[in-house]
Amino acid sequence: MQFRRGAAFILLAHLSLLPVTTIACGDPAAPVDEYDWIDVLLEEEALVKAGLANRSFRQFDPSRDGDPRKAIVIDFHGGLAMWAEFAEDGRATDEWEVSEDSYWIQRAAGRYDIYRLNFSRPRVRRTLPEECEDCIDVSGLAILVRDYGNAARINFILVDADGNLPLPFPVFHSWTRFEEDETVQ
Repeated sequence: MQFRRGAAFILLAHLSLLPVTTIACGDPAAPVDEYDWIDVLLEEEALVKAGLANRSFRQFDPSRDGDPRKAIVIDFHGGLAMWAEFAEDGRATDEWEVSEDSYWIQRAAGRYDIYRLNFSRPRVRRTLPEECEDCIDVSGLAILVRDYGNAARINFILVDADGNLPLPFPVFHSWTRFEEDETVQ
């Protein structure tokens, strides 16, 4: 009798975990806050960083020639940098960038194609509407990348978890195909 109660408890405990596991490991289109994030080993981090090194990606909303237009560039030349611009009437009105030589990586639990790129101590610089250093709170900023090794399928999400970022955010809060820049080697 004691064995049956223990087995029933274990079965119920496992069944209660099923929805959480399904959400964390499920559909790659799932909202960002539904992933469970785990730290990766140094070897996996080095592999992901090597796969992104010396690459640059850009995206415009609604388009390159749109007016008004939001633009994001994610750059992996010498670390991690993100540049953001909002343009209206053919000229930029807001422009800023966040960069860091070293960044840390997490992986979505149960997934080997979704990574979260985190800034530790980023440098923040705004050029428009007026110049300033470290005047933008970027806490909560992260970049998610899916299929980083597949040029035809790589996608990004930009996370502003604390809602602190100025224009042009929010921009790409769902999986978005960024255009990869040609790299001259």
